[in-house]
Amino acid sequence: MATKQKYTNRAKATIWNKNLRMDTEGSIPGIAIMTFEMINTIEEKERALAQMQQCLDKCKERETANADVQTLQ
Repeated sequence: MATKQKYTNRAKATIWNKNLRMDTEGSIPGIAIMTFEMINTIEEKERALAQMQQCLDKCKERETANADVQTLQ
């Protein structure tokens, strides 16, 4: 009997660039890296990297706050 596979942390994406259209599927981190590599200019890459860093910082703050709350309980 065939069972359904349960995928977690997976993504499908279509990436458009000047001369390229690519349908891809893989892990979310892998798709994020592939998408980042497709950005054309250094300035745009720096802007995207800064936004990702802000998201990471917020995530770290939330996890620290959650760890503090769990420690108190």
